[in-house]
Amino acid sequence: MAASFSGAVLCRIVVAVLIVSTLYSSNAEAKYDCYGPCNDCPHCNGWCQRNGYPEGGQCLPKGGAGIFCCCER
Repeated sequence: MAASFSGAVLCRIVVAVLIVSTLYSSNAEAKYDCYGPCNDCPHCNGWCQRNGYPEGGQCLPKGGAGIFCCCER
């Protein structure tokens, strides 16, 4: 009985952690506008500042599709 209770509690904790991490990563992506691969934009921070993003930008991984120049909103 105790083993199945512990397993259920552990399962709920794992699910809760996954949900929180997903929400956090979605929130992080929401604060950036991503444009193109960093290979095409080697000076991402300066490019973002020159194009209306005073906070600049950085190269970030985007959904397994590569590393993109993302400007901070």
